[in-house]
Amino acid sequence: MADEDRYTRITLRIPKDIIPALKAAADQRSHSMNAEIVQRLEASLEPQDIEDIVNLYSTFEPTPELARVNFTIAHEALQRAEETLAAVNNDPDETDLDRALAKYELRRAKLAFHRAEAALKSTRTTTK
Repeated sequence: MADEDRYTRITLRIPKDIIPALKAAADQRSHSMNAEIVQRLEASLEPQDIEDIVNLYSTFEPTPELARVNFTIAHEALQRAEETLAAVNNDPDETDLDRALAKYELRRAKLAFHRAEAALKSTRTTTK
C-alpha cells in the first residue's frame, strides 16, 4: 500500500521505433521497461553538465552582452554539428558508430543552442 502512494499511474504514448531499444536496455540492465523509463526520466531531470550545476546553484545573472556572445557561439556550434552529421551521413565509408556520435553531438548542440536562446531572450525581457 505504501508503495502505491509513491507512484502515479499514467498512460504514456511512445513511438514504436524506440520500444525495441528500451526493451533491450532494460533487459541488459535486468529490470523492467517501466524501471528503465523511470531511471531515464530521473536522469534527464538531473544537471547534465557543469553549466547546469552552476546555473542551479549560482545567483549570477548574465549580461545581455554575455548572452549574445554565448548565443553566437552556440549557433556556430549547432551549424558545425549539422554539417558534420550531413557529411557523415553522405560518406559511405563512415561507420554506424561515427553516425551515432555525430547524432549525439547534434543533440548536444541543439540543447546548448536552445539554452543560449532562452538566456538571450531572458536578458532582453529583464533589461527592458
